[in-house]
Amino acid sequence: MPQLSFFITNLLVPGDPQQIAISTPSGGWALEQVADYERAKRVITAARGPQASELPIETTYILDHASFGQLSPTVDEQTCHELTPILLAASFATGMSVTIRDGTLAGPSLMGSPTPEWPRPRAMDGPSWVVNTPSEFQALVNAFVKSWPGAGLEEKALLLVHHWLDALACWSMEDLYLSATTLLQVIAATEEKKLLAKRKRAGKKKQHAGGKRSDETKLYFYAALREASKRMNIHKPSFEAKEMRDSLIHEGSLRGEWMNNVDRTRWAGIGENADDGGDRLTDQEICARIVAEVMNWFDAYVHAALRLGKVAKTRFGAHDFARLNAYSLA
Repeated sequence: MPQLSFFITNLLVPGDPQQIAISTPSGGWALEQVADYERAKRVITAARGPQASELPIETTYILDHASFGQLSPTVDEQTCHELTPILLAASFATGMSVTIRDGTLAGPSLMGSPTPEWPRPRAMDGPSWVVNTPSEFQALVNAFVKSWPGAGLEEKALLLVHHWLDALACWSMEDLYLSATTLLQVIAATEEKKLLAKRKRAGKKKQHAGGKRSDETKLYFYAALREASKRMNIHKPSFEAKEMRDSLIHEGSLRGEWMNNVDRTRWAGIGENADDGGDRLTDQEICARIVAEVMNWFDAYVHAALRLGKVAKTRFGAHDFARLNAYSLA
């Protein structure tokens, strides 16, 4: 029977480790660099920037099951199911669409039909790591895989990581923020379900938390995010993040009345005429700051919800999004 051995696309790990071991119930897997890794890395990193005319998909690692090379490997369906959390975890750790393109010569052919649970082979404009070292990457993936059957299912990790990749692959700030706030909506719905189940167990009536009415059954969006933050012991998203979402959904623009109360003082050299002493932030720079805040809040939430440990690295800054196309702010 074929060995479990697969080509992995667009995985770039800080430090470029030759090998990484991944612990799983079936005995574990191992990532190993392909022979032309350095060439593949150069091709991927050379295409950075949302305006790149072509973004590459390159094979960078081979993923082998622990049974690879054995005369009588024990491989069952559950072993193959471990591939999904490994790929999702690697994608989340690196900010790239890390997936399987096909089996190696020693592995099974996918015949062009990979499971839809895996990230699709997709070109993106370079890694945005939430880890600093190979050991941090390894720890995150191992923790993600361990949490997958329990907290991963309960927190809708499959849906969240796929929508998150959609956000990072967007070429406009509006599309990115719509995907990012979809993540918040999924988390809010999860929190609502948890809170209502808790009230039911306590024998309490359902109520509309965050509002004046007591006969409703739905948790308000921002109230749900506050509850999620409290449960995960992380900071809550700013009210501006909610207001910008509402402006985009209801008015079709990131810009809204909420901007009237925003402090436009520049920070860290970011802002209109910053190089010559100007002190005003543009609308796009304000929105970019909020996008970065929401994406970093999502990192904190996933780390807490899936028990991945402390966030090793703040992934995004306003500068990462300030130059994205923002057609509603033109």
